[in-house]
Amino acid sequence: MNVGQSCSCYRYSLYCELFHHWRRKKSVVIRQQHTPGAKAFIDWGGAMFPIDYRHSRAVRQP
Repeated sequence: MNVGQSCSCYRYSLYCELFHHWRRKKSVVIRQQHTPGAKAFIDWGGAMFPIDYRHSRAVRQP
């Protein structure tokens, strides 16, 4: 940015303060309405594991 130009940016400390206030207003829980057994929700961030198909006895390696 050149001298004399206006800046519409925040100082880092002000950004952190504004973000903190915004985050306090938000819920960290997501409620999902679903019929039990109708869906499977999986959140996995680690190593992949083999999938065992019970009916065909096949195993798929990732």
